[in-house]
Amino acid sequence: MTPPRRRHTTRGVIHCAATDPHWHGPVDIETIRRWHVEERGWLDVGYHVYIRRNGVIEIGRDFGASGAHAAGYNADSFAICLEGGARAVRDDQGRFVRLEGVNNFLPIQFEALRVMMLSAMIKYPELDHWVGHRDLPNANTFCPSFDVEEWVRQEFPDGPREELRAYYGSDQQLDLFGD
Repeated sequence: MTPPRRRHTTRGVIHCAATDPHWHGPVDIETIRRWHVEERGWLDVGYHVYIRRNGVIEIGRDFGASGAHAAGYNADSFAICLEGGARAVRDDQGRFVRLEGVNNFLPIQFEALRVMMLSAMIKYPELDHWVGHRDLPNANTFCPSFDVEEWVRQEFPDGPREELRAYYGSDQQLDLFGD
């Protein structure tokens, strides 16, 4: 069985893997896929794109498929997940207590995020805004451990669409997804 297809893509949702690089070690898209498929019983990994700590971009779920990343918002959103975003909290004896959200992403991850956001907006012209998972109504999560809307305002002062128009002369001339 394959995931259902998205009819519209009007928003992008940024996630973190909620991993602590000092505790979990490297986590790739296949690890996330195993967590989602084997442990949660999903059809596939929930995210469309995964950005490793070294900036490598890994492809997850088919780009045209509805995601499995934000309940109630999967049918119209494109999901990008960054490796990291958490720190293990331990008690006085060094035992694991919980994960807490922390922006432990590297500059190269934010560069890759920027490229993927613009690429998605070229592929999906109706995609008009980006949010963090935690910013969605009824989301009870620290994910992605940073303020996506503030980051977008700082990274794209005139907005992502204007960035595309200024750089390419249009916001629809380049398709980095290759289809």
